[in-house]
Amino acid sequence: MPGDRQAVAVSPPAIARDSVRHDRREGPRPAEVISDPRGTPGHEPSLASMLGLQRSAGNAAVATLVRRTMDVQRKGKPAGQKPPWAASERPTHKIGDGPTTEVAELQQELNTAVPGGAPLRITAMFDADTEAKVKAFQLAHPPMPAHGIADKRTWWSLDKAAPRVVRQGRDTVLGPGKGEALGTPDDGTKHPTLVFGARGPAVEELQQKLNTVPVTDVTIWLTPHGNFDKTTKLAVVQFQKSRKPPLPSAGVVGKGTWAALDAVAGPVTVGRRSYDWSQRAEGTITGTKTAHTWRLLPDRLQVTVNIKFVGATKDPMVGKWKTDITDVWNTFKFADPGKPGKDLLLDFVVGAGSPADATITVHKTPKNAKKVPRSDASNYHTGDKDPGLAPHEFGHLLGLQDEYNKGPETYTIVTGEQPPIGEIDAPTNKKGDPVSPDVIAAELRKGVLGNAATRGKRAVAVVRKYGLKQGAFAQRVALAYEKANAGKMLREDFSPTLGDHVVKDPAGTTGNDLAARIPGQFDAAPDEWEVVEPFLYSNKGIMGTMEERTDPSTGGVNAHGHPVAERHVRDFLQILLANKPGNWKVTRR
Repeated sequence: MPGDRQAVAVSPPAIARDSVRHDRREGPRPAEVISDPRGTPGHEPSLASMLGLQRSAGNAAVATLVRRTMDVQRKGKPAGQKPPWAASERPTHKIGDGPTTEVAELQQELNTAVPGGAPLRITAMFDADTEAKVKAFQLAHPPMPAHGIADKRTWWSLDKAAPRVVRQGRDTVLGPGKGEALGTPDDGTKHPTLVFGARGPAVEELQQKLNTVPVTDVTIWLTPHGNFDKTTKLAVVQFQKSRKPPLPSAGVVGKGTWAALDAVAGPVTVGRRSYDWSQRAEGTITGTKTAHTWRLLPDRLQVTVNIKFVGATKDPMVGKWKTDITDVWNTFKFADPGKPGKDLLLDFVVGAGSPADATITVHKTPKNAKKVPRSDASNYHTGDKDPGLAPHEFGHLLGLQDEYNKGPETYTIVTGEQPPIGEIDAPTNKKGDPVSPDVIAAELRKGVLGNAATRGKRAVAVVRKYGLKQGAFAQRVALAYEKANAGKMLREDFSPTLGDHVVKDPAGTTGNDLAARIPGQFDAAPDEWEVVEPFLYSNKGIMGTMEERTDPSTGGVNAHGHPVAERHVRDFLQILLANKPGNWKVTRR
């Protein structure tokens, strides 16, 4: 996140945890001649063949053969052949079953195969909501009987409709959407506002685009030199007046002018993205600023982020951070099947140009330090050896949201993947009996009420007492919490006038409510992330926990665990498609 990372021990270095402060989806065949119906199902026996059979086998035998042949014709398959779904090894499940991995997988697949309505929480329990989704799927796939039982036929159809895949070493289901990885621009545009006197690639983009509109709209031809001079302003005013209805013609290029220009402009070779954006992670509204420049070169689309390192800039970690960024990010290219051998690289560059798109202070960690302070988007600590630190924060500079500790209501929207199953079984008490989700939910609620100063510690004690981890059981606790406190939920929010504040959220979620009831945010609330984390979800890719880069046991990035996914660079594919003819696709180098 574009905020602070949890303090970690120096030896061995722990995985730094990132959090954020508000810096902001056959026709009929020709007739066939059938000489012997015994080997050709699906066709009526001919008169000649039946007479021949009568003479050799007798009327009874022929009647039996014809009946079987007609039965096969009606059923559409040879006599005795089992339907394809009969081979499914999936166990049958019905309401009341669970907790089992199969029920959790069923819920994942239903969420993708039956879009619309509230998605199922992945609880591993076959509840009434799961039964309703099963019936909806069955109704949509006649002649399957809609009995609400996940039998072999239902499983076979589901596995086809929502196939299972492996992502970052984790078995899951994709969809129903592709994932919206980018943060939402606060003012609705990715372009910076430009005025007379502005300089840089955004002005160059403006000038190139003005040169592509019809001459009846803009009569002035501009030299794309990146300087918002008087001639550029005159061209802007001409364009603004040519719109119907006319745009405000003060020569200021804001959201409306950019939108109108983007709608009619032709291809260009340069562009600028600069905007504030926001997201919700760890139960809190957070945000930051993204700024980068792209250039379409003959052999590549180059994306540059100018980073100004200040402080202990001579430390070797600065070079290491730059290498980490390019190692992780420069793994894609664009290919057009119609243009073999004409691939374009997608290159990300850590630049040092001015003005800087981001400023990062390098803090020298003392050799004898027992803990490394928490790193964030603006502060890197040399003792933070996490190889995911710089690539993750670089993703924020490209406008990407966090993909760890996201609420169940947003995780799939952001990642395009169904939530992981995680921990299924309930913890046990001293007698060895499983503890009810309702009991834990009640203890959590009690923990975050009362004395505000100790709420975090009391809630953390509950989480540690039951060893709560992300997954199906924690979601059962979350549902129990939400049911017990319906209409009495809160969430943290932000506005320019009120800053960080708490609002009522009757339809709220457990993670959001717990975060809102623990005073402070992130560094100011050190217990908060540990309390809310079990009720949220974390992806293992570049914007998530980056486990495949930080856990030596994984051996680094593997064939099924690329830290950068297609969704992370989709915005750049759209840029290419808009500015270079071709049927371009994102592929790995």
